[in-house]
Amino acid sequence: MENLTISEQFFLLMMNKKGTIGALNDYGKISLVMAGLLDLQNAGILKIEESQVVLLETEIPENYQSLAPLAAKIYEMKKRTLEKIADAYGGTFLDRELNLLIQNIRQRLEEKGVIQKKQESGLLGEKVSWFADEAKVGEIIDSLKGAFDNIDGHLDQLTLVLLLQKSNALAQYLSKYDQKVMKEDLKELKHSPLAKDVQKMMNVIDQMYVILAVVAIV
Repeated sequence: MENLTISEQFFLLMMNKKGTIGALNDYGKISLVMAGLLDLQNAGILKIEESQVVLLETEIPENYQSLAPLAAKIYEMKKRTLEKIADAYGGTFLDRELNLLIQNIRQRLEEKGVIQKKQESGLLGEKVSWFADEAKVGEIIDSLKGAFDNIDGHLDQLTLVLLLQKSNALAQYLSKYDQKVMKEDLKELKHSPLAKDVQKMMNVIDQMYVILAVVAIV
């Protein structure tokens, strides 16, 4: 199985049997968009400066093709800000843009062999259910637990921890003890002079979350 991006890992952990993120889980949807932006930043497609999104490249690397709809939306924007992106993925378009992004990520994950579709016939017609590969989910969870042992080598996993925490999804996969340990480790990282990159990442996520949440949920 191939390596997964932050957004692909996040969606894999958040996906319900309908192959999407729960309709009432607004914070989960916001976090998916945030994960996508951070992935595109990792790929060198853009950079986030305060509330501005600066476009650097237009060609998306192969491993980030699941984010093509998000990148295309950003390309067509005249004013590229986190607020504009939040508006595009909030209620304004009745989830059209978000559904397109989810469909693309889901398709790539299916191609990578980490989710599968099951079709069944019922009284109300054909029913389609989606299932995540349990081995891959377990692998991701183990990587989250080990992310604090080597900060420099696991920045993406630390990002995923923060997004899952803000989406109230950690309890689904971690014991109360593991959650407590992670929260304590995160607090220590915020005050560590040796983790400036982590602190910067945390600040960016906090800022993005406030802006996206306010625009998309209100």
